[in-house]
Amino acid sequence: MKNALIAGATGLIGSYLLQQLIESGTYQTLHVITRKKSNQQIGGVVYHTVDFDQLEHWDLPEKIDDVFCTLGTTIKTAGSKKNFQKVDRYYVEKVAKLGLQYGAKSVHVVSSIAANPKAGNFYLKTKGQMQEALKQLSYQALFLYQPSLLVGPRKEVRLGEKLGEWTLRLLSPLLMGNAKKYRPVHASQVAAAMVHYATKSETTGVQIIDANTIRSFPKSGMK
Repeated sequence: MKNALIAGATGLIGSYLLQQLIESGTYQTLHVITRKKSNQQIGGVVYHTVDFDQLEHWDLPEKIDDVFCTLGTTIKTAGSKKNFQKVDRYYVEKVAKLGLQYGAKSVHVVSSIAANPKAGNFYLKTKGQMQEALKQLSYQALFLYQPSLLVGPRKEVRLGEKLGEWTLRLLSPLLMGNAKKYRPVHASQVAAAMVHYATKSETTGVQIIDANTIRSFPKSGMK
């Protein structure tokens, strides 16, 4: 059986991802790295409290096969564009590099629809820069998941995203053809896509998993 490294397991997508990885029965140990200490006790899951700013100096206890990263914030939550970029770009890179250091062959990262390093939008530009940085790493397989607006039970209320969600849900039936990819995606579908490609795909190289593909996976609830 394999071992995995997970960053962002306490977030919207990450919570579903951890549950589905456990249910898959693929991994002997799931190493979850978090900024805050966790008191959860789940068989096969080991929680590690880390300082992401010093992640390159942290030691994993064993070899890793697959890396999963669902880290993400907002400029409002981060407090500044600089802090947002630190999380959504540099922390993601640090996690990927750590996994590579411990022998990981594949890395699965949540990005965003329309991510582009040359985008005029700071959010999309940051996501695009993150993607380009990961492509420079020597992974056998890099999976970049590009969902549209995420829906699901968030721990924090993001008013802007809620308004966008309500608007897109109303407009979804009208989004056809190329515009269909902008329909909202449930967080559990992103997690399901990540688990599928990690456990059932032998594809190598850089793989872009778009919103329409993600939407083809079933939704699930939390247990």
